[in-house]
Amino acid sequence: MAADPTLAQLAPSGSYRALTVVLRVFAAFAVLTGLLDVVTGLRLPVSSGAHLPAAAVIDPVLNSHIKYMGAVWAGFGAALWWTTHDLGGQAAMLRILLGTVFLGGIGRLLSALPRDGRSDEGAERAGNLQAPSSEAWMGVIPHGNDNQPSGTFSDDAIRSRI
Repeated sequence: MAADPTLAQLAPSGSYRALTVVLRVFAAFAVLTGLLDVVTGLRLPVSSGAHLPAAAVIDPVLNSHIKYMGAVWAGFGAALWWTTHDLGGQAAMLRILLGTVFLGGIGRLLSALPRDGRSDEGAERAGNLQAPSSEAWMGVIPHGNDNQPSGTFSDDAIRSRI
Protein backbone atom coordinates (compact mmCIF):
# COMPACT_ATOMS: atom_id res chain seq x y z
CA MET A 1 0.00 0.00 0.00
CA ALA A 2 1.36 3.45 -0.91
CA ALA A 3 2.36 5.92 1.77
CA ASP A 4 -0.02 8.69 2.65
CA PRO A 5 0.68 11.55 0.18
CA THR A 6 0.63 14.12 2.97
CA LEU A 7 3.29 12.23 4.90
CA ALA A 8 5.30 11.48 1.74
CA GLN A 9 5.47 15.21 1.03
CA LEU A 10 6.65 15.94 4.58
CA ALA A 11 9.44 13.36 4.76
CA PRO A 12 11.88 14.83 2.22
CA SER A 13 11.56 18.35 3.60
CA GLY A 14 12.26 17.35 7.18
CA SER A 15 8.84 18.63 8.30
CA TYR A 16 7.90 15.17 9.52
CA ARG A 17 10.84 15.12 11.91
CA ALA A 18 10.20 18.75 12.90
CA LEU A 19 6.57 17.92 13.70
CA THR A 20 7.72 15.00 15.84
CA VAL A 21 10.16 17.23 17.76
CA VAL A 22 7.57 19.96 18.32
CA LEU A 23 4.99 17.44 19.53
CA ARG A 24 7.51 15.81 21.88
CA VAL A 25 8.50 19.17 23.37
CA PHE A 26 4.82 19.99 23.89
CA ALA A 27 4.24 16.52 25.40
CA ALA A 28 7.19 16.86 27.78
CA PHE A 29 5.94 20.31 28.83
CA ALA A 30 2.48 18.88 29.55
CA VAL A 31 3.89 16.00 31.61
CA LEU A 32 6.24 18.25 33.57
CA THR A 33 3.69 20.97 34.35
CA GLY A 34 1.01 18.39 35.09
CA LEU A 35 3.23 16.60 37.60
CA LEU A 36 4.16 19.94 39.17
CA ASP A 37 0.46 20.67 39.66
CA VAL A 38 -0.07 17.23 41.21
CA VAL A 39 2.76 17.78 43.68
CA THR A 40 2.22 21.46 44.51
CA GLY A 41 -1.49 22.09 43.94
CA LEU A 42 -2.29 25.76 44.49
CA ARG A 43 1.14 26.57 45.93
CA LEU A 44 2.71 26.85 42.46
CA PRO A 45 0.31 29.45 41.01
CA VAL A 46 0.37 31.46 44.25
CA SER A 47 4.18 31.42 44.45
CA SER A 48 4.29 32.39 40.74
CA GLY A 49 2.35 35.56 41.48
CA ALA A 50 -1.25 34.52 40.79
CA HIS A 51 -3.62 36.92 42.49
CA LEU A 52 -6.14 34.68 44.21
CA PRO A 53 -8.48 35.60 47.02
CA ALA A 54 -7.31 34.33 50.42
CA ALA A 55 -10.36 32.07 50.66
CA ALA A 56 -9.44 30.39 47.35
CA VAL A 57 -5.86 29.74 48.41
CA ILE A 58 -6.93 27.67 51.42
CA ASP A 59 -9.90 25.98 49.72
CA PRO A 60 -9.22 22.20 49.81
CA VAL A 61 -11.71 21.53 46.99
CA LEU A 62 -9.95 23.95 44.64
CA ASN A 63 -6.56 22.56 45.63
CA SER A 64 -7.81 19.03 44.95
CA HIS A 65 -9.21 20.12 41.58
CA ILE A 66 -5.89 21.68 40.55
CA LYS A 67 -4.09 18.46 41.47
CA TYR A 68 -6.63 16.31 39.62
CA MET A 69 -6.43 18.43 36.47
CA GLY A 70 -2.64 18.31 36.73
CA ALA A 71 -2.83 14.52 36.56
CA VAL A 72 -5.14 14.73 33.53
CA TRP A 73 -2.73 17.17 31.85
CA ALA A 74 0.24 14.87 32.58
CA GLY A 75 -1.72 11.94 31.12
CA PHE A 76 -2.47 14.02 28.03
CA GLY A 77 1.26 14.66 27.64
CA ALA A 78 2.07 10.96 27.98
CA ALA A 79 -0.55 10.06 25.36
CA LEU A 80 0.77 12.75 23.02
CA TRP A 81 4.34 11.45 23.43
CA TRP A 82 3.09 7.93 22.64
CA THR A 83 1.57 9.08 19.34
CA THR A 84 4.89 10.54 18.16
CA HIS A 85 6.42 7.08 17.79
CA ASP A 86 4.15 6.39 14.80
CA LEU A 87 2.45 9.57 13.57
CA GLY A 88 0.90 7.85 10.57
CA GLY A 89 -0.46 4.89 12.49
CA GLN A 90 -1.65 7.06 15.38
CA ALA A 91 -3.02 9.93 13.27
CA ALA A 92 -6.57 9.52 14.58
CA MET A 93 -5.43 9.65 18.22
CA LEU A 94 -3.17 12.62 17.48
CA ARG A 95 -6.09 14.50 15.92
CA ILE A 96 -8.25 13.75 18.97
CA LEU A 97 -5.54 14.98 21.35
CA LEU A 98 -4.83 18.18 19.42
CA GLY A 99 -8.55 18.72 18.90
CA THR A 100 -8.95 18.53 22.67
CA VAL A 101 -6.35 21.27 23.13
CA PHE A 102 -8.11 23.34 20.47
CA LEU A 103 -11.48 22.88 22.18
CA GLY A 104 -9.92 23.83 25.52
CA GLY A 105 -8.53 26.97 23.90
CA ILE A 106 -12.01 27.87 22.62
CA GLY A 107 -13.33 27.48 26.18
CA ARG A 108 -10.60 29.75 27.50
CA LEU A 109 -11.34 32.33 24.81
CA LEU A 110 -15.01 32.26 25.74
CA SER A 111 -14.20 32.85 29.39
CA ALA A 112 -12.05 35.84 28.39
CA LEU A 113 -15.05 37.56 26.78
CA PRO A 114 -16.43 40.49 28.72
CA ARG A 115 -19.34 39.60 30.99
CA ASP A 116 -21.24 42.03 33.13
CA GLY A 117 -19.00 44.81 31.84
CA ARG A 118 -15.81 43.05 33.03
CA SER A 119 -13.26 40.87 31.31
CA ASP A 120 -10.51 38.60 32.58
CA GLU A 121 -6.86 39.65 32.62
CA GLY A 122 -5.14 40.23 29.26
CA ALA A 123 -2.40 37.77 30.15
CA GLU A 124 -5.00 35.02 30.42
CA ARG A 125 -6.21 35.83 26.92
CA ALA A 126 -2.65 35.71 25.61
CA GLY A 127 -2.36 32.14 26.93
CA ASN A 128 -5.12 31.08 24.56
CA LEU A 129 -2.86 31.39 21.53
CA GLN A 130 -1.71 27.78 21.86
CA ALA A 131 -5.03 26.48 20.55
CA PRO A 132 -4.87 27.96 17.02
CA SER A 133 -1.21 26.95 16.70
CA SER A 134 -2.03 23.34 17.59
CA GLU A 135 -4.89 23.38 15.09
CA ALA A 136 -2.51 24.60 12.39
CA TRP A 137 -0.34 21.51 12.91
CA MET A 138 -3.39 19.31 12.39
CA GLY A 139 -3.25 20.18 8.70
CA VAL A 140 0.06 18.35 8.35
CA ILE A 141 -0.81 15.28 10.42
CA PRO A 142 -0.86 12.25 8.17
CA HIS A 143 -4.15 10.56 7.48
CA GLY A 144 -2.98 7.14 8.60
CA ASN A 145 -5.02 3.99 8.56
CA ASP A 146 -5.35 2.81 12.15
CA ASN A 147 -5.88 -0.75 10.89
CA GLN A 148 -2.35 -0.92 9.50
CA PRO A 149 0.43 -2.38 11.63
CA SER A 150 2.35 0.01 13.84
CA GLY A 151 5.46 1.43 12.22
CA THR A 152 4.00 1.49 8.70
CA PHE A 153 4.79 5.18 8.41
CA SER A 154 8.25 5.16 10.00
CA ASP A 155 10.88 7.48 8.48
CA ASP A 156 12.68 4.60 6.80
CA ALA A 157 9.48 3.17 5.36
CA ILE A 158 8.54 6.56 3.94
CA ARG A 159 11.90 7.16 2.33
CA SER A 160 11.83 3.73 0.71
CA ARG A 161 8.44 4.50 -0.87
CA ILE A 162 9.29 7.89 -2.32
